[in-house]
Amino acid sequence: MRASRILCLMAATAFGALAFFASAPASATVLCGVQPARTMKGEEVVLGCPAFETLSEATLIGKNSGNIEFDSALGDVVCTSSSFEASLEGEGEVNGGTAPFTFGEAEGKGCSTTIFGCTSVKELKTTTPISTSVVYQSLTAPEGKVVLSKPETTIKLFCAFTTVTCVYGGSGGETYTGAFKNLEQRLEIDSAVNKTSGSSSCPASVTLHADYNLTALNEAAEQVPAQVAEQKTYTVLCKAEPVSNKCPAGNLYSGFVYTTQSATAKFKAYSGPTLQGEISCAEAGLAGEFETDGSPKPGVGVSSWLFTGKGGFACTTTLKGWPTVTVKVENLKYDLSYFVYWGHIPKEPTSGFLHVFKKSAEPQISLEFDILTICKYKVPKFAGTSGFVGMIKNGSGATPTSIEFTPKWKILSGQPAACPPEIWWQVNMYLIRFGNANVYLARE
Repeated sequence: MRASRILCLMAATAFGALAFFASAPASATVLCGVQPARTMKGEEVVLGCPAFETLSEATLIGKNSGNIEFDSALGDVVCTSSSFEASLEGEGEVNGGTAPFTFGEAEGKGCSTTIFGCTSVKELKTTTPISTSVVYQSLTAPEGKVVLSKPETTIKLFCAFTTVTCVYGGSGGETYTGAFKNLEQRLEIDSAVNKTSGSSSCPASVTLHADYNLTALNEAAEQVPAQVAEQKTYTVLCKAEPVSNKCPAGNLYSGFVYTTQSATAKFKAYSGPTLQGEISCAEAGLAGEFETDGSPKPGVGVSSWLFTGKGGFACTTTLKGWPTVTVKVENLKYDLSYFVYWGHIPKEPTSGFLHVFKKSAEPQISLEFDILTICKYKVPKFAGTSGFVGMIKNGSGATPTSIEFTPKWKILSGQPAACPPEIWWQVNMYLIRFGNANVYLARE
């Protein structure tokens, strides 16, 4: 990705096309191809996108998650399906993104009406808004705000044996707003618009209710989550303790990182609220390769992850019927894993995070109790991506940097009945770099 380009995402709703434009630095919005992370902007906590997944060229795709409705005092127009696809090319320039939204099989088909005196919808079409934007708004949903300036909607109804044309919005109409939600990957529009021309039989105003599920295609035409963030994460890996959040000159680091055990790894097995038992692994460790900005080395990221008992034997367990279990981390390499610097906040022990993700599959673990009882688990999806997060605390002096993982894993379908339905990790390790030396997170 062209990580140096920060863009503002422009999006249209059921009123027309999608486009993008370059934003001013004061209100920069980043379209992100992975789940954004909480990061610092000065003393403010905002959502940040890792540099390697800041999308400068993308296609945004939306498909309705339910009926699209135009409500009025006289009745409603309802369409059972709607979709759009629009593209961004270049450094924030509008090149394309002019495909209209479609309703049903074609414009108007698949739509019906309950407006008084009308029996069917002959046509429903839209025009491109004069200007449209999505800007980062907050840490919590809705993370983005959609603003559409003066789009036009034309609805042709068949009423009393004649076709009635109703035009709403356009150059004399209002501005529409909607909500861009990262977690649900949804674009939600709920706005009213007045009639600007048409028959006296037309409703004086209609309110559009439209929800779209969103995905994006990156420059390589790979499907990625559609997410909005305020900025990049501005993270660096450092060989020395940060000073005022910054890495001392000459101490940037890229390359091999790994962990050593700081405490016995615990896996708590649950069935609903009931604790069934625990798994204990005396030795645990991960390893991987990362760039200076915390992004994964191409095709690498977290490349290995092991859990064993003492001496490399199986882990022990208190689960009924099994004294030992082999724990395996599946689907390595986790090549979308990345570090994020959180920043120094008074009384806040967390220095940053390691986000553990995989491009083409989901992280999984397996518990092998015996040859007939092999249980596989995954982490629930969040914002369209399967993965989990480790919390990092920078070391100081002789104390190494630490990392803690506490994800909950859900059983995959089709597993043996003896498998615990849920596994909760409690894994604490020290994070170090090549040469058994400390590694720190800092701000770029």
